[in-house]
Amino acid sequence: MKVSFKAPLVWATVLLVILLLLPAGGSAQADETVKFTILHTNDEHSDLIPYGPAVDHPQHQTQGGFTRIAYLIKKIKAEKGAVGEPVLTLSAGDFSQGTLFAWLETSLAAELSLMQAAGYDAVALGNHEFDLGPAYRAMALNAAKAKGVKLPILCANIDFSETDPADDALAALWSDEDKAGAELALQPYTIKTLSNGLKVGIFGLLGVEAEAVAPTAQPLSFGNVVGKPTDPVSFVNRVLVAQRMVRTLKEKGCQVIVALTHMGTREERELAKFVEGIHVIVGGHSHDLNYPPITVKHPTTGWETLVVQAGAYTSHLGKLELEYRKGRVHLRSAEAIPIDHNVPTDSATDQVIQGYLAALKAALGVDVLLPYAETDHSGDGGFHLNRYPPMVETNLGDLIADAYLATSRALEPSSPAHMAFEANGVIRASIPPGATGRFSFYDLYRTLPLGGSPFDPTKLGYPLVAFHLRGAEIKGVLEAILDMDNNTFFVQVSGCRVRYRPAGPKNSKLVSLETGDPSSGWSPVKPDALYKVVTNFYTASFLALFGVKPRDASGNEISVGAARLDRDPANPGIQEIKGWEALAVYLRNLPDTDGDGLPNVPASYRFPQRRIAAERWYLAEGATEGGMETFVLVQNPGESPVKVNIRFHTEKGEV
Repeated sequence: MKVSFKAPLVWATVLLVILLLLPAGGSAQADETVKFTILHTNDEHSDLIPYGPAVDHPQHQTQGGFTRIAYLIKKIKAEKGAVGEPVLTLSAGDFSQGTLFAWLETSLAAELSLMQAAGYDAVALGNHEFDLGPAYRAMALNAAKAKGVKLPILCANIDFSETDPADDALAALWSDEDKAGAELALQPYTIKTLSNGLKVGIFGLLGVEAEAVAPTAQPLSFGNVVGKPTDPVSFVNRVLVAQRMVRTLKEKGCQVIVALTHMGTREERELAKFVEGIHVIVGGHSHDLNYPPITVKHPTTGWETLVVQAGAYTSHLGKLELEYRKGRVHLRSAEAIPIDHNVPTDSATDQVIQGYLAALKAALGVDVLLPYAETDHSGDGGFHLNRYPPMVETNLGDLIADAYLATSRALEPSSPAHMAFEANGVIRASIPPGATGRFSFYDLYRTLPLGGSPFDPTKLGYPLVAFHLRGAEIKGVLEAILDMDNNTFFVQVSGCRVRYRPAGPKNSKLVSLETGDPSSGWSPVKPDALYKVVTNFYTASFLALFGVKPRDASGNEISVGAARLDRDPANPGIQEIKGWEALAVYLRNLPDTDGDGLPNVPASYRFPQRRIAAERWYLAEGATEGGMETFVLVQNPGESPVKVNIRFHTEKGEV
């Protein structure tokens, strides 16, 4: 979702208000030069162990893993400590929700416990910390507190409801003032006085888009305009909070101010333009690798702010070597350290993680790191089940959508679903072939790890839902998704095929939508007909953004919760089946074609199934005028030859 900057009068007024609220120029600081280092991560998503796939560790090359991050943090702190230079270690949010270790949050507090042990100084809240609602986040933080975690959890723009008790448990953890690491608290800022005397103020901020994709955080709010988060006022609310934090921290004697933000690079750059006084923005949410650091100048004062992110999924450790003099922070050096097989694991962290793995085995009854399935066929090494590139059909997306459709049809054979959809934003990880083409249940779960259910909080993961929509409604939603041009909302499909123009005019990108399959054939989707679709609870909840509600077989509107699939209709209530469960069962039921005891993902999934066809370039009618010549430049940046078809439409037809 994008903040609109097309209202010049509104923005002129907003800019005037912000300039009036800007603090006066900072008082002169000591002339001495003081050195310090900031280490940072963001969007760790419970990736405690190396992956790529995890089944390959430690015999083969892997990447990521918080255990490697912990090793580097300890190593760098020791090196800097030897020369008297202090180190700050920060996380910009989304530390949870990404692997099976997230299941231990409310009991063993795996992520925050390891962060404290590694020496983190502060952690921001991200949108995925609210995937299971504020009450669950309160349980997770209280579990961490019970385990002795004392980290400051930062978010300066969180707003608790005065009427809805659903966030009361989290509000009980709130502190207006800095607990300074004496106890775990949710607070707006923390102040660290470093060993060299430098006083650093750090405040947290959750962004506009981050709030927009966190509907389960309600009744909490973070500043978005009700019903229209893209309204510029949503961003202005962040600016005003940030400016207030800068003033507060300066009044408390802070010489260096760090914004620990979960906003995404675009919003973080804008924040630096509007708010004078922030020295460094350590960001997250968009999973960018912002190294070398982005330098943003305030348009009226020339104040410079460094903006950084360190990728995601523990892929990098950001390292900023800085010096402070005369009220400004200057960059000495910057490095995003790749976390791969060249970085050892931390033995103390590994020992703790072994305990976590034992807890998962006890809960699930299986060793989650044993091989579960394979893309290997008779020793060919297997293939990559990829969720990339963005905004296109992927082979992993095909596999997941097929699993949803097959599961729905098996559970409701008398009313089989026509189509299945899953949003790219829910598919969180690929499954690379690794060294042997095998992957574990742990690797499988990383693909669909998010969320839970408001109806059944005992097991993590979004439940599957199946409901009816009219053909016109399905087309309308797809058209709106294409207009958004946002990979988070782009959907993978099964039981249908889509043709569209990515560069077509608004409301005219969708060319055709058909339902069926290659064996039985395809039929155009009829606007007035009802079609049964299956997806997950979270993805279905976004239908409300497009003014669409699920329907029953008679066309009557129903709630998303009423559409949950029931794995056991013979028992009272609804026994949910999660998205990851549907994928696990689908894979387990695939044939073992090479006789090695593991199901084989069919070779037909080696490439996408051609369900989503994009007309890659489209020059709309009227884009050129009479008397003008039109030139088309086609470039092939790759090394392999390609074939390009260019179709020209004239008044005489296609050429």
